[in-house]
Amino acid sequence: IILVMRDPPETEARKGGLFPTAIRHHVDLGLEVHVASLSPMNARHRAVLRDLGAQALTPDPQRIGHRLGGLFGRPPKPEGILTSPAVIDRIGARISPLAVTGLQSYHSGMVARTIAQRLGVPYVTWEHLSAYQTGGTFRHADDVMAAFFCQSHATAVVSPGVAEAIRVRFGIDLPQARVVPNPSPQGFADEPGGPPPAWITEFARGRRLIGTWTSWRQLKRIAVMLDACARLHAQQPDTGLVIAGPMRADSPAVADRFLAAHPQLTAAICFAGDLD
Repeated sequence: IILVMRDPPETEARKGGLFPTAIRHHVDLGLEVHVASLSPMNARHRAVLRDLGAQALTPDPQRIGHRLGGLFGRPPKPEGILTSPAVIDRIGARISPLAVTGLQSYHSGMVARTIAQRLGVPYVTWEHLSAYQTGGTFRHADDVMAAFFCQSHATAVVSPGVAEAIRVRFGIDLPQARVVPNPSPQGFADEPGGPPPAWITEFARGRRLIGTWTSWRQLKRIAVMLDACARLHAQQPDTGLVIAGPMRADSPAVADRFLAAHPQLTAAICFAGDLD
């Protein structure tokens, strides 16, 4: 099986969750997994893949145009190499994949479809972003995106809501949608090594506690989280909200405006900052 990803896998904690775990999920199927990255892959990345039980798919760009581009300081991009018919044919002759998975339609899924259709095998797209709900723009027109989903052998989504957002956004039925919860890194749910910090125990005392943790930027829509907290707090005054993770872009300003408009919630919301 071929798995197409935007970036190569990383062991760094900040990037070590989704991609390596997706690879492990494919390896657990008991098939040979060949991972292609749309960003350059180096020896360290290939070593990470070996540790995960997968192999790096790094096709040799033999087309004359790719060679000349490299000579003039414009090395070919992996995306362009992987969508070359000649390169795909060489991949097929060497690997003979049963299927091709793209981790997110844009851009990985489109590359996965190109490879799969050339080789005459099914392609699967694994959707884990919220761009469909937030009205995001894509490189391809909506009718192209609709055809991409309709022609997929399966569209794996992290929640029923993502599948519904895709259906609504592109005006399609999606009977081949299947919910596959967002994978977590190994050890993500392990018990902490020591007791929780005192401030967490103190803040939680007497409260129904909700905890959130992410890198807060525009895509994460902190305003929606805060508004939900305000609505819940109006019905359940003992609600407490912990917002952990780095605050990026305009998120601090959004939080400040919210607290200015809801001073009664200042003691009920804890901005914990960047935590391990």
